[in-house]
Amino acid sequence: MIHTRLPRFISRNYAAAFVLAFACAHPIQIARAQAVTWNNSGGTTDFNTATNWGGNALPGAGSIATFTGAAAVQPNVSANISVSALNFSSSASTGYVLSASGGAALSLLSTSSGNGLAAITSANSTGTNQITAPLHLAASSGQIFSQSGAGTLQLGGVISSATSSGLAIITSGTVALTQANTYTGWTSIWGPGSVTVASIGNSGSAGNLGAGTTIELGVRAFQMKL
Repeated sequence: MIHTRLPRFISRNYAAAFVLAFACAHPIQIARAQAVTWNNSGGTTDFNTATNWGGNALPGAGSIATFTGAAAVQPNVSANISVSALNFSSSASTGYVLSASGGAALSLLSTSSGNGLAAITSANSTGTNQITAPLHLAASSGQIFSQSGAGTLQLGGVISSATSSGLAIITSGTVALTQANTYTGWTSIWGPGSVTVASIGNSGSAGNLGAGTTIELGVRAFQMKL
């Protein structure tokens, strides 16, 4: 286990500093996506049904699928679908299990964090949000997963990718990766929180941190637990 923490006055502003550095090192396209909010009451569990979303608007490539408050109705992806991003938007947005059935996968398109949203943002201050649906990194440049609250984001679906552009993980809480992920390119880990993995691939073989050959660790800014 590698363990190091930043002083509190640094860690509070760390994600913003990382975003600026990331944007300079890896040019990104700022997405003008609109939030579409999961109803979280009544209806069905089907992620792919428009009436389960605010305004009866099914999230798509230009939408941020947003989950507010504690989970009451668990979403299930029933067919392949693409969204700009996923956002568990508040400190109280916890207890979600985003699953999939019938071999469906969820593609993420956003490379934007300039306005506070990565491909996945989880702001829960306690508890765990789980994504067991397979995730596909579909952008042509590096994408970001952010656990901005002190809680946990557990990624239990295989993460694949369309290109070798890479993935940055920014965490103030805990991010747990549990599958043999097949995405390629670099992996960067930043922030004062923890990233938990069971295995790391060797020379391009699949592991919890993908099948790429480069893992970048933010200096004095992370815990990685094996």
